[in-house]
Amino acid sequence: GRQYTVRLGDVDLERDDEPSSPETFRVVEIREHPWFNKPFGYNDLAIMLLDRTPTRSRYVMPLCLPPPSAHSDTFVDQTATVVGWGNAYEGGDHSTVQRQVELPVWQNDICYQHYIFFRSMNSSFICAGDRTGRKHICQ
Repeated sequence: GRQYTVRLGDVDLERDDEPSSPETFRVVEIREHPWFNKPFGYNDLAIMLLDRTPTRSRYVMPLCLPPPSAHSDTFVDQTATVVGWGNAYEGGDHSTVQRQVELPVWQNDICYQHYIFFRSMNSSFICAGDRTGRKHICQ
């Protein structure tokens, strides 16, 4: 099968001398969500088991997942931190430096009204956004 690697702690994709001391791991197993639905993107979550335990640091820490009984409304009005290498500005190139934005979590029915084109949304989704449109995951 395919071999995957994961790089943890990498903040700047163009630097090798980062203070975060990134490490690369081999993925030994991927556990896909049992109800993953590729056409609609439902339950698009997987757990990757690594070849060794990562070293915890300011840049590498565990992520706590909600229990299976949690409903998306559980998180409404809480703040979600979204992290990645999205576009630095509308239509721009992807950033090489990791970025983050904090966004409030919305009720899914309100999200559906704003993003009516996204008809495949269901209760497994968590929707977050800035109602003013000034902050979003790609900027």
